[in-house]
Amino acid sequence: MEQSAAKIEVVAMKAVNKGALRAMVSVRLGGAILHDFKVIKQEGQAAWVAEPSQEYLDKMGAKKYRRTIELNESLKERVTAVVLNAWEKEQEQASDDDIF
Repeated sequence: MEQSAAKIEVVAMKAVNKGALRAMVSVRLGGAILHDFKVIKQEGQAAWVAEPSQEYLDKMGAKKYRRTIELNESLKERVTAVVLNAWEKEQEQASDDDIF
């Protein structure tokens, strides 16, 4: 039996300008809301979406990150498309607001 795809929508987005981090995003995935997706945009590169993660120190004291959720490739692609589309619309709107 074929299952219908869970609806994906951005429910909150906070603009951030810290290094390559451009936005923190909360996403509704079916009946769950997942927080702390990150829009990353490095100079000269395309923006991409990082899944929520937690910072920790390894045995040598180096800062590392561990994903707190893992999406399968198909779902990750869908979430990425929705998040980047919403972020790009926010960027366009911010640019339009600067004109007037």
